Amino acid sequence: MIVAVPPRLCLPRTNWPAEHRQLWEEALRPETLRDDGGKRARFKPISNRKVEKGYGRWLSWLAHTGRLDTALTPGDLVTRKAVDAYIHDLGRVNTTSTLKNRLQELYEAMLALAPDKDWRWILRVVTKGRSHHASRKKRAEIPEAVELLELGLALMASADLETTPRKAAMRYRDGLIIAFLTLFPLRRADLAALQLGQNVSQETGKWRVRGTHSKTDQLFDLLWPEILVPMLETYLSVHRPVLKQQRKRWAQPIGNALWVSSDGSSLGPERLYVCVANYTAAVFGDRIGPHRFRHSAATSVAVNAPEHVAIIRVILGHAGHAIGGRYYNLAKTSQAARRFQQIMARLRDGTLAFPDDSNRDCQGVPPPASPSDTTAIHVQEASPVTAKITSDG
Repeated sequence: MIVAVPPRLCLPRTNWPAEHRQLWEEALRPETLRDDGGKRARFKPISNRKVEKGYGRWLSWLAHTGRLDTALTPGDLVTRKAVDAYIHDLGRVNTTSTLKNRLQELYEAMLALAPDKDWRWILRVVTKGRSHHASRKKRAEIPEAVELLELGLALMASADLETTPRKAAMRYRDGLIIAFLTLFPLRRADLAALQLGQNVSQETGKWRVRGTHSKTDQLFDLLWPEILVPMLETYLSVHRPVLKQQRKRWAQPIGNALWVSSDGSSLGPERLYVCVANYTAAVFGDRIGPHRFRHSAATSVAVNAPEHVAIIRVILGHAGHAIGGRYYNLAKTSQAARRFQQIMARLRDGTLAFPDDSNRDCQGVPPPASPSDTTAIHVQEASPVTAKITSDG
C-alpha cells in the first residue's frame, strides 16, 4: 500500500510499490568474494541515500498527478513526456540546482532499476533544463579563492579585538576553517570529522592532514598548508583549549576533534556550515558554505591558471575511472594541493594577477580586508549587515 505524503516530500522506500522497492534493494545488495553485488553495491551509502531520496520524489510526484500505475515497471513509467511534465511542475517551486539534482538522481536510479534501457536522454534534459530554467534566487558571484583566503586570515588577525577569550577563540577558529577550506576544499562532513592524532598530526616536525573523501572513498595525505602552520599551532595552543573548557549543559565529550564549538562539543557539519556561511554573508553579501568553496577553487584555477586545470579533479577528491584510482590519486593529491597553494600565493603577492580586476567592483563584492588591517574587519563587522552574525551556539 502506498501511503500518501505531502506533494513536495520524497516518498520513503518503505512506501514504494513492491516491485520498485525489491529492485532497489537488489541494487543495494553488497558485494562478496563470490558475487559483485547489486548495481549500487560499490557506491557510498551517502550517495545511495541521495539517489533513493530523489527517486522517492519522482514517485511522490507520480502519485499526486495520478500517473503512478503500479502495474507498470519502473522503466515503463519514465517516459520523455512524463519527465517533461515532472520538470515543469518542479520548476514552479524549485531552483535550477534542485531540478538538475532531481534529474541526475532519477537517471542514476534508472541505471539500477532498469539497466537494460538507454537513459542518457535524461542527462540531455538536465543540460537543457539548466540552460532554460531561471533560478528563484539569483546568487552573487562566488568570490575568488584568494578573497576567501584573505577573509580567513583577516578573521584570525583580528581575533584579539573580541571582548572575551571565548569570542576570540570562536573568531580565530572560524578564520582558520575558512582559510584551510580555501586551500584544501574538503566536503564539510570530512572537514568536521578531522581528529588530532589521527587525521591531523605532526610528524618529523611537519603537520600532515590525511583521511578519506567520504563521498568518493578517495584517500588524501598531504602537508598542512605551510602558510597556515603558525595559525594551526596558535589555535591548538591558545584557542582550542579555551573552547574545550566550555561546559554548557548540552556539551558532549569532544575526544580529539580538531574543531570545537562554543559550548565545548565537537563542531559538527551543520554548525560548521553556519560558522562559515555567516561570515561570508556578512562580507560578500552571500552565504557561501563549504561546498561552494569547492566551486571557488575550481573556478580560480580555471580562470587564473588554466594550464593547471587538471589538478581540479584531484583537489576536490573526485573519483577516477581506472581500477586502482583510489590509490593512484593518493599520490597525486599532495602534488595537486601544493600546486594549488602556489597559485594562491602568487595571486596574493601579485605575481599572478586576476584577468580583469576592474570587474570585481561591478559585482558588488567589497575587496577583502588585508590580514594586517584588523581595524577594517572589526569596523565592518560592527555594521548593520554583520550585526546579524550569530555564533555556532
